[in-house]
Parts: sequence; C-alpha cells; structure tokens
Amino acid sequence: ELFKSAAHPKIAILHVFFKVLGLIIYLSTALLSIGYVKWFIPCVIVFAVDFWVVKNITGRLLVGLRWWNNITEEGESEWRFESIEDPKAINSADYSIFWYSMYLNTLIWGFIGIWNALGLRINNLVLVAVALALQVSNLVGYWKCSKDAQQKLQSGVQNLVSQGALGVLSSRFSNGFSLLSSQSPINANTTVSQA
Repeated sequence: ELFKSAAHPKIAILHVFFKVLGLIIYLSTALLSIGYVKWFIPCVIVFAVDFWVVKNITGRLLVGLRWWNNITEEGESEWRFESIEDPKAINSADYSIFWYSMYLNTLIWGFIGIWNALGLRINNLVLVAVALALQVSNLVGYWKCSKDAQQKLQSGVQNLVSQGALGVLSSRFSNGFSLLSSQSPINANTTVSQA
C-alpha cells in the first residue's frame, strides 16, 4: 500500500529492487555454497548498479536530493549538494520508502558482516565490505545533503522573517516621517525649558 500512495511508484520499486536483489543473490548463493567467483561478480555488479541508481535517480526523484564529491586540485574532498526548492513537494510515501530502505539495508548488511566475522568467513566479509562501503557512502551523502537542505531552508526562512521585519519597520518608519511632516512644523522660535 505504501508503494500505491507514492508519487513515483515505479521509481520507489526500482529503489528497493536492487537492494533486495543484492540480498537475494548473496543469501541464496552463500547458503548454497556456489563457487565464490560465480556469485561475487554478480553481487558486486548489483551493488554498483544500486549505488548508481540511488545516487543519480531515486534520490533526486523520491526525496529531491542529489550529492556528489569532488576532489580539489589541492587534494581536498569537497561535498556538493542539490536539493529541491520546495520540500513540501516531496511525497511522504516516497520519503519513507527512500529513507527506511536506506537505513534497513545498511543494518541488514551490518548484521551479515557481523555474522560472517564471527564465523570467520573472510571471502564473504570482502563482499559484505563492498556492499557496506557503497551503501554507507550513499547514506552518508544523502544524510549530509538532507542536513544541508534543512540549513538552507532555515536560513531562507530566517532571511524572509528578517526581511519581512525590516520591511515592516521601514514602512512604519517611513509612515512615521510622513505623519510628522503632515503635522504643523515646529516653530523655530520655540524655546525648550530646562528644569
């Protein structure tokens, strides 16, 4: 039902599809003891496709966010963020599907990693590390992008409030001058008594 209420149901399904597909391939082939290379390569391909789809398509359409990381000439990492102008345009079902699947998938791969570490399954740990690296980098990128979008929204609201307050003050101030100028002028010969 959550997918039915989504504004982009096909994109939401695509967002979840590659995450589930990666888990299914991993779990079915790891449990069936199929040759390592035969399941490692398809899993890495699915993880990479999931990373790309989330980073370039589903994040932009489901939550209105986009991130990327540039390396400057000095070798510094520089995060770049884009966000939708009006966050109210984001459908709540799209938002929920995006974030819940991101967090849930990361947690599942974390548990799989712990399970493999406890069982000393080194080959499996390498694959889990690839899955977690791609998933966590997307999660961190979108989390930072979301925080940046919230800061922009808050500073925009603060600017609007301050501009609105300044506008009200300036209009009252200019109205005050017009009220003073409309009253009779002060007589230059008036003396002010000092007590």
